[in-house]
Order: sequence, then C-alpha cells, then structure tokens
Amino acid sequence: MNILFLTISIIIIIKNVLCEYGLSKTNVTLNFLKQSEIKKCRNDNDCPEYYNNCFIPQSSSSGYCNMYLFCHETGNCLKLSLGEFEIEERYRWPYYKTESYDYYKISMNSCDINTLAKIRKHNMTNIGDITDNIKDEWGFFEDCKRSTCTKNEECFSKKCNIEEEVCETNESSPAYVCTLNIIENNNYKEECLLMNHEKCSYNGQCLSNICDGNFSICVNKNSNLSFLELVVYYFRKYYLIILAIFFLTLVIISIIARISKARIKSKEIVFAR
Repeated sequence: MNILFLTISIIIIIKNVLCEYGLSKTNVTLNFLKQSEIKKCRNDNDCPEYYNNCFIPQSSSSGYCNMYLFCHETGNCLKLSLGEFEIEERYRWPYYKTESYDYYKISMNSCDINTLAKIRKHNMTNIGDITDNIKDEWGFFEDCKRSTCTKNEECFSKKCNIEEEVCETNESSPAYVCTLNIIENNNYKEECLLMNHEKCSYNGQCLSNICDGNFSICVNKNSNLSFLELVVYYFRKYYLIILAIFFLTLVIISIIARISKARIKSKEIVFAR
C-alpha cells in the first residue's frame, strides 16, 4: 500500500513539474500553424494536444481551441504549459517575458543589441530617459534585463551575447508566439506574431501590436510620438513644473496689471489738481 501511494505521489509530482508548468515540446511547426484553421470546441477534450484549453466566450455554449506556442521559422514549437498559460490568460500581454522556465532553463525573451547600441550612442533622453535602466518608460531595456545568459543554449533565440550577457535577437531565426487572437466584431483568429525586439514593418506583425516608429522593432510602447502625444507625454512628466510656471505667470500678469492700474489712477489725480 505504501509503495503504491509513493508511486502515485511521484507520478503526480512529475506531472505537475513537467506538464503543468513551464514549457513542453510539440510536434507542430510554424508553417503548420499558419496554415491550420481555427478549431471550435465545447471542452478541452475537443482540442488537439498542442492546444492549452477550450476558450468559451461569455454567453456562449461553444468556443475555440486556444494555444500559446513559441516558434521559430524552422523546427518544432514549444508549448507554454497549463500552469503558466493560466497566468498568461489572466494577465495577458506580455507575461512570457518575466519568466525563465526551470524545465528547459532558457530565456524566452531576446534583446536587439543594435537598437540598444544606437540608444546609448545618441543618448536619446529626449524621448523619455530610455537610457536609464531603472526609469525605462518605453520598455526597451525591460526586455533586455529579463534575458540574461552565459551561453547560447540558455536562449530561445540560440544566440547569447557574451559581452552584454543577454539573449540577443537572431535575425536569421525570428521568434513568434502563436495564439488565439480576438479581431473586430468579437471574432477570433489563430495568429503567429513576432515577439518583442524582433524586426517589423507594421503593427500587425507584432504580438504587442506595436512596431516602433524609430527602430522598427516590436515593442510595448512606441517611442515615435505624434505632436499631440508629445504634448501629453511631457505634460504628464513635468506637470508640476508646468503648473508652477502657469500660476507664476498669472501672478506676474496680475502684479503688472495692478501696477499699470495704479499708475493710471496716479495720473488722474495729478490732472485733477
């Protein structure tokens, strides 16, 4: 009885460690996923094994098979397993970048070193102090801080920049996330989209739906702001200083107006004599 209990306990532990959390291998490729059609379902059992669950929208009796797979253009994809998927599904974009999974001990996130070098070279503090690793308002450095490594095998991109000690984006093998995406009119579609710091030409290529206007990489926040966005950005950043200057200007105008009024009254008194 004790041996049976121990065996069952070990099986449960192995299942929880290897299957419920982290990443697992699949037999599907990026090309296969791009060509596959969205699958309808009523429960998880209706979905192929490389899917995570059956997503059923509110007020509906059926739904769509949902997945969260990390893929390259060649080779098989890795599946974000159930425990991590539930967190990703709850908090949405971009949970994946915050974890290095114990099962494979690899960093899923990658950093565009060339963009990093350009930012440092030009000291582009005029668009939000993005050279400050602590106050990274655009998120450029955030992805890089989450991708430490000492060898290629520790990176999903298979490219570790030893000098910077970060996983570097691999232009010959860009990284994608394949998942269920909502489109207009509450319709759903399976899409394979580029991860952060991968090269892009337009927003729709990126999982974040933002292709940076200055550097043409997928990001969480566009550094290429319109005039109105710049006004809003700088007001939010320096609103205390702006308000202080505004009220100081009002005080100065009020003082000047009173002085002018006093001078006019003084002249009227002189003429009266």
